[in-house]
Amino acid sequence: MLNATSATDPAQTQSGSTSAACGLTALRERPVRSPDDYGIELPDWLRQCLTHVPPGIGHSCPTDPEALLAAAFDFAFQLHEGQFRASGDPYIVHPVAVADLLRDIGASASVIAAGFLHDVVEDTDVTPDQLESHFGPEVRELVEGVTKLGGLHFTNRT
Repeated sequence: MLNATSATDPAQTQSGSTSAACGLTALRERPVRSPDDYGIELPDWLRQCLTHVPPGIGHSCPTDPEALLAAAFDFAFQLHEGQFRASGDPYIVHPVAVADLLRDIGASASVIAAGFLHDVVEDTDVTPDQLESHFGPEVRELVEGVTKLGGLHFTNRT
């Protein structure tokens, strides 16, 4: 899951590494991806984010909305790589659909980023502290809130 390696040439690799201020070490060393390299259909707005701000290229604790969304998608993509839904689709199509829906209803970049990341803490070895160090406290709180909601059981009294 987490593989703490570092990139040797940031112009040729994308490690997902962060500065000391963020505290999250690299996930894994790999080539920088273009939107077409992910192997799934991406919404136009996400393709634009990935084109303008390739994840892992000098961005740590991103505050620019496009950089935040590109980094959150790429982080979720890496961590869910090799996971599949019951339909056989790559698991990442679910977080992409959630993020797309959130964008359609006018959610903020932090909420959309949390949409990409909402299953990362439950389904991978990433901790809430690591999410916060990479994406900030707001995204962490949103992801933790969704995780807590998943534990609630609702009944219909009608």
